[in-house]
Amino acid sequence: MKETFLQHNIPMRNIIGYSSDTTNVMFGQYNSVSQLLKSEFSYVQLVKCSCHLIHLVSSHAALKLPKGVEDLCRDVYAHFSRSSKRQDVYKEFQAFFNAQPLKNLSPAQTRWLSLQECVNRLLEQFEALTRYFTLTANEDPSHSNDRILASLQNRFTQAYLEFLSYQLERLNAFNRLFQSERPLLHMLKPEIESLIKSIACDFMKIDIVKSTSPNKLNPTDVNQHVPLSETYVGLGATATIHEIASVAGKADVDNFLTTCKNFLIESILQIQSRFDLDDPLKIR
Repeated sequence: MKETFLQHNIPMRNIIGYSSDTTNVMFGQYNSVSQLLKSEFSYVQLVKCSCHLIHLVSSHAALKLPKGVEDLCRDVYAHFSRSSKRQDVYKEFQAFFNAQPLKNLSPAQTRWLSLQECVNRLLEQFEALTRYFTLTANEDPSHSNDRILASLQNRFTQAYLEFLSYQLERLNAFNRLFQSERPLLHMLKPEIESLIKSIACDFMKIDIVKSTSPNKLNPTDVNQHVPLSETYVGLGATATIHEIASVAGKADVDNFLTTCKNFLIESILQIQSRFDLDDPLKIR
């Protein structure tokens, strides 16, 4: 870095701030770029990448969801990526169910938010995929095919995918804004506050959300929550849950809503722990 500045005749004293993703190489406690820079130029303001922090928020929140949801995305992609013959057979199912002839996507291993596109693709192809794997599991039984079919036939899988699509769009919208080439540091605090409040409104009492500073909200206080049945999980998931409630049973529906609420709670806790809203530049 110093050599590059010297090559372009830029004095190092001109540096007033440094921002990057939050990997150990860049922001680790020992011998990272940020620490070496700070040790030599103590006045430099260090700012972690807000987009990378939101990715970490989503990754931690996702641990509250059944692992099978993410596994389904990866398993379906792996099934088709290994065989052009399977892809050709599936095209017939796409044509029969009037599904767009699109390939299933693989979620990036290092970016959990990339799962949104995969989730949306699965939802678009859900009926065609279910019929395809029903036939495939019967003609070519295997642990992988059976696992995929069992997941697709579980109606709560669709509800979880719809919930994820709704939540990941919210987080990705924040990231798209701050991936702009324009300087938007002045918008960081209000956008973070807006994000926290929008998540909180899905399961907390509106009057409390409106009257409390976002960094002071306590999402773990059940006394501040709306009744479980009023937890908002997005239009798609809500419609699916209404369809299956009569056959699924109240206990299963409550378990789904509780799991989704835990995702929302963890999202807020992670945002609050990583962004200091009293001083937006002090991003943890």
